[in-house]
Amino acid sequence: MSENAKAAGVNRAKLYQLVLFPLNNGATNVYYVLVLSYIATFGSNVLALGTLFASVMVTAMRLCDAITDPIIGALMDRTNGRFGKFRPFMAIGNAIMAISILILYGITPMIPDTMMWARYAAFVGLYFVWVIGYTFQTSCTRSGQTVLTNDPKQRPLFT
Repeated sequence: MSENAKAAGVNRAKLYQLVLFPLNNGATNVYYVLVLSYIATFGSNVLALGTLFASVMVTAMRLCDAITDPIIGALMDRTNGRFGKFRPFMAIGNAIMAISILILYGITPMIPDTMMWARYAAFVGLYFVWVIGYTFQTSCTRSGQTVLTNDPKQRPLFT
């Protein structure tokens, strides 16, 4: 880092950090597109849930972000461990998303037709868990971009 950057209080990131950090956002968006493009169809066609229910539930869960985002943001603000502020949330968020989707798509269809209440509950519960993992991931991406560098010359490179 140059002396001018140190004197001005500019935090510069290394090139590999600028290249690799946004991949978290890419992975999150892949999950998001794959899950949301299929979740309402899966709920209505595979699980035989009402189409209106599946569609409204997906929209309602997006509104849950208004509650979960500040909570997870507050957790991140209080975190500063051995693995940093964001790495644990990125890893945990990814694991939550993967496990919840595998269970949702793999095990939920095995719930018998005679227990439709359990299908509805599993669908909502597992999708809510997925939303929590998604919030972990996206919160890291948005927060990390502001922490990684405050150099105005580097910011446009990865945002």
